[in-house]
Amino acid sequence: MKKLNKFAFNDIFGLMESLYARANTKGKHFFYDQAIYSLSNFATLFILARFMTTAEYGVFTLLNTMMLFILGFVVSLIGMPMQVFYHHLEDSEKSKYLSSMFILNLLLTIISLPFLVIFYFLFQNMGLGVAIFLIFPVTLIFYTTQEYYRRVAMLDMNTRGLILSDFISSFLRACVIALCVFAFYLDLSLVLIIYAVLLFLGSLTILTRIEKISLGTLKNHFIKNYTFGRWKVLEHFMYSLTTPIYLFVAAAYLGPELLGIYGSIEIFARFSNLVMTSSTNYSFTEGSKKLKKEGPAALYALLKKIYGRLIPFLLAGSLLVILFGNKLLELIYPNIVIGEYYLLLPLLMVRILLEYFNQPIKVFFSLINKPEIVFVAYLLSAIFSIIVAFLLIRAYGIYGIALGSMMTGLIVLLVLYYQYFKLKRQGWTAL
Repeated sequence: MKKLNKFAFNDIFGLMESLYARANTKGKHFFYDQAIYSLSNFATLFILARFMTTAEYGVFTLLNTMMLFILGFVVSLIGMPMQVFYHHLEDSEKSKYLSSMFILNLLLTIISLPFLVIFYFLFQNMGLGVAIFLIFPVTLIFYTTQEYYRRVAMLDMNTRGLILSDFISSFLRACVIALCVFAFYLDLSLVLIIYAVLLFLGSLTILTRIEKISLGTLKNHFIKNYTFGRWKVLEHFMYSLTTPIYLFVAAAYLGPELLGIYGSIEIFARFSNLVMTSSTNYSFTEGSKKLKKEGPAALYALLKKIYGRLIPFLLAGSLLVILFGNKLLELIYPNIVIGEYYLLLPLLMVRILLEYFNQPIKVFFSLINKPEIVFVAYLLSAIFSIIVAFLLIRAYGIYGIALGSMMTGLIVLLVLYYQYFKLKRQGWTAL
């Protein structure tokens, strides 16, 4: 292993750069963009958890979970297939394909909006007012739109546009919310409006020209995406019956206050999103090219390389959080008795580590067009979650959320690597 650059420990980005030293410049830019994105989201969630009431932050946690659920559905049919197919298209086809993807991305988001009505009536007792119900769909549309443009920028290696977009939609959002705190005015409706406005402005920085698309072309592109993405949709639905189902059960059984406490503590496990998401975004873009040129064995070697370099950073960060996180939480949240939940943060860190080790093999199966294998893994974990979610939360309270999601992560890990080694023993003949 090469020695770390002598400036590597000057700051956290120096350490990240030394760990990512062999990646090309574009890869580093993806990583720095994800640093802006993840750290800004961390700051936003921290400010909200610190200065909202625990119950109000519990409602926000529920809304954020719902937003991520719908985003996952849209990304499964648009974003993920787009990242797989884009580099296999002729240059003359790419513009029309992206135009189709934008239209489909918007249509799928709009189609998902009726689910919000069901969501509203199920959790109305948690304080979801009419204003929040009306603002939330607008926020959701801009959220999925900005995520679409982020993925287009990644595919085109437009790192400058990507960084600028995330600076506006994520970093400035944290700054504006902080200003609201200093102005002594912060409520959930205002937070959703800030999200919507800055997501819209962030999208403007990487707009692409939308060509006129015939219904036949749109239909063909949708069928192509659906053929690949249907398994991702099913996988996402099964995933929604793993970790999110614990949050929904907790919201109904424990109420918004305890859910808010869980969300406040979980923030400190989210630092790993910087490592996880930057690796995943970069690995999809580079992995698609590697598979096309050299095959599945070379693809997995590349994925191990991308994810493996960041494991020391992730492990060191996890250890610091486990050792000192609870002390920090006591200082930050004087209104929460952290001593009652001192094991929650270590359990969440174990869950995060399991998720990270799942990522390369999930990307591998997606790129070799075997998403049904990932679906089966999540199906098994979903069955487990349905059986035990209520029992765990009734018996262990918010500990039950962490325990359940940790066990489902382990199930997915075991199933995916079993299938990988099975394919490898067969010499990839099943592909």
